[in-house]
Amino acid sequence: MRSCGFVLVAVLALRAFPAWAQQGQPDEFSLPTFTPPTPEQPTPPQPAEPTPPPSAPLSPLPVSRPPPAAEWARLGVSASLLVTALTTYFVGGDLALLVNVLGIPVSSDTVPGEVEGWVLLVGAEGGYGRAGGANCEGALFCASRASGGLLVKGGWARGLPHVGDSITRLQTMYFAQLEVLLAHYNIPSAPLSPGVKTFELLTRLRVGFHFTGDSSRVTSTGITLMAAAVVEVIPVSNGTQGVALGASVGGGF
Repeated sequence: MRSCGFVLVAVLALRAFPAWAQQGQPDEFSLPTFTPPTPEQPTPPQPAEPTPPPSAPLSPLPVSRPPPAAEWARLGVSASLLVTALTTYFVGGDLALLVNVLGIPVSSDTVPGEVEGWVLLVGAEGGYGRAGGANCEGALFCASRASGGLLVKGGWARGLPHVGDSITRLQTMYFAQLEVLLAHYNIPSAPLSPGVKTFELLTRLRVGFHFTGDSSRVTSTGITLMAAAVVEVIPVSNGTQGVALGASVGGGF
């Protein structure tokens, strides 16, 4: 019985061997299985970063500085025509150089941009003209008068400061001016009358005003016009003492 079982197992094994051998060897007529590689997905191009525009070099911001404080112009010049008459009469001209010695302008409450304030000036003056009077014995102008001396001028002034340095010219001014002058009064000799040559002490008081045109006020340049009433006293002289009244007109810058 055991031999029969062994034979049966051997037969089954021989029958299964060809199928097992056929599975292990490749078929000469079958194609090998080919698995294509998975295609790689293309990488999209990355957008280029924009190039920043060139930047201008940094410069420091301008520092806002307050304008300098306004101040009156240090020097001034005036010229005027003077006419006086009473005990003696005179027609002549004078030239004065003035120096500002006192006064600080402040902002005007009535005119924007302008400054105003009290101001005091001192200076020197010289003048020349023709004179007449009782000594001329009927002649209209028989004498000449040359004078020179010192003056003091003060009053209330207004002006427009210069843009660059805030220097302010006296463009409008109500003033009083006192002059102390030494003069030489000369009447040439004539056949029927001797000449007169004498020194005089002249004291003049002028009260008046300066004013400037609109265009000159804007540019802070130009000539300031002047008009004044004049009282003249001659306390020391050889025959011309007395009081004279008159007026003067002129200009300054």
